[in-house]
Amino acid sequence: MGRPRRVLGVYDGHNCNAALVEDGRLVAAVEEERFSRLKNHDGRISDFGGPRQSITWCLGQATGPIDAVALALEKPEDLHRAALLSWMSDIGGGSDKRLVKSIRGKPASLETVLQYPLLTQRHRTEALLALLRSTGIDLDSVPVSHVTHHCAHAASAYFTSGIKEALVVTMDGRGDNLAGSVMTGRNGHLELLEEINWMQSIGHLYAAATVVCGFTAMRHEGKITGLAARGKVNESLYRALHQYFESSEGTWTTIGLSRDIRVGPYPDSRFAQQIEAVKAHTQEIPREDIAATVQSLTEDVVVPYIGDKLRSTKSRNVLLAGGLFANVLLNQRIAELGNMDHIYIHPAMSDAGLGAGAAMSHFYQHHQYDGWSLDNVFLGPSYTDSEIQRALDESGVGYQDLGAKINERVGQLLAEGSVVARFTGALEYGPRALGNRSILYQTTAPDVNKWLNRKLKRTEFMPFAPATLSEHADECYELSLTVERTAEFMTVTVPCTTRMKVTSPAVVHTDGTARPQLVRRERNPSLHHVLSTYHNLTGIPSVLNTSFNRHEEPIVRSPDEALESFLEFGLDYLAIGSFLVKA
Repeated sequence: MGRPRRVLGVYDGHNCNAALVEDGRLVAAVEEERFSRLKNHDGRISDFGGPRQSITWCLGQATGPIDAVALALEKPEDLHRAALLSWMSDIGGGSDKRLVKSIRGKPASLETVLQYPLLTQRHRTEALLALLRSTGIDLDSVPVSHVTHHCAHAASAYFTSGIKEALVVTMDGRGDNLAGSVMTGRNGHLELLEEINWMQSIGHLYAAATVVCGFTAMRHEGKITGLAARGKVNESLYRALHQYFESSEGTWTTIGLSRDIRVGPYPDSRFAQQIEAVKAHTQEIPREDIAATVQSLTEDVVVPYIGDKLRSTKSRNVLLAGGLFANVLLNQRIAELGNMDHIYIHPAMSDAGLGAGAAMSHFYQHHQYDGWSLDNVFLGPSYTDSEIQRALDESGVGYQDLGAKINERVGQLLAEGSVVARFTGALEYGPRALGNRSILYQTTAPDVNKWLNRKLKRTEFMPFAPATLSEHADECYELSLTVERTAEFMTVTVPCTTRMKVTSPAVVHTDGTARPQLVRRERNPSLHHVLSTYHNLTGIPSVLNTSFNRHEEPIVRSPDEALESFLEFGLDYLAIGSFLVKA
């Protein structure tokens, strides 16, 4: 078969998703949760199965037949080998088969432990192949490749960055038996330098702290980041947790949990042990202080590690992907290392980006990378004005058709103090709403966190983020060229200027930072028009931008979902396509 033009990428785990790459460009990408309405939809355990609707939708966006499919899933036989090597390393190279491990809380022999990941991975692969066939793909003529979890993460960052030479670092809780990787990207090729075993996962420790603070792992880690600014580091807790991570000369090794509590490479009890370890040291410590302590420890482990890799590779750019880099404060600390030209975090840094990464990886194994960069994340389903009007008519709400004047009117309403939900164009790819499925409000009210979070039924302490005209960024932020690109996607915090703190307190966090979305006219003309109108009327170049969704639900996808959420929230206006709905 010739070199592929169209590659479908698929991932089946939590945040399962599909993506389409055509001629080296990411042209479609969407998570299954946007269809199923199950937050962080996990295709392995959900009654709704894997990313069926995501695959079907992506296939519908292709300009011709699919040439290849890339699964973000390591080959079963390779994962089995990795499990054996990991286990042998953990026991110091020994092979004592009398040792008994635990799988899902039940005793198991060494042979069973080593077979467990192989059988699980085979089942996942077979289920995905069956799913692909059911969507009409002829797998007898369309080749299927496997791309490992962290290779897919790395590819998602490298091949969408527009940067040909960089250090590429991936970190998360765990994927395909690893918690991270370090690679170099040079002239379209990724070279592996180092892997981080899942037993060394700082992401797991952060998730454990999330649970101890009363939240849900793999969903609410951002609440810990938000809480951290409200607490102070507890030195006793810091020392107790730091024992699990020894860091020297750019490496860290987990010592307490993997050496003293033997759990092998795959049993589920590992995360439970992390939770118990954090609980044991957090008696009577406020959750704000737990959050501040774990955030500080995470920074102290990860930032020097990446700094060392930058020095050893002599790279001037760092590209990041993996769920740990959803931590915008950590990303700020990495950027503050200096001695770099650019930092770029893939906008769908979590496992939501794995389908795209797998497809990009496969495509560029057969083609030369030309330095293409991802300019926006509007890669999901969109709806015509006629489809939107039909939904409006069926709902029975009153509305105005403002045509091309809709964006100017939204800017005016924001200047008047209205809360406006905005539904336009294609759905965003990744966790951030960047204007197309957003709720907008002015940035001047310092008490907005309480009443708007209450209205949206969200945690009251979570900070809101600003969307800011890029040409006025220097007035609002202490912003370096290093982070300017990635700040277009709300993936990093930056210090705010005095003027920003005075004029826009609604979006400045307790620590004096904000997580901005810089809006460029050429990349997002409709939102730029809204902001420009607001700026002309108020002199303020930023508006509050938060995601358009119910608490614990995914961002809205369709007009029906937008209407239902709008009416439930009791917001002032809904700008949907070219139409305006008043509450």
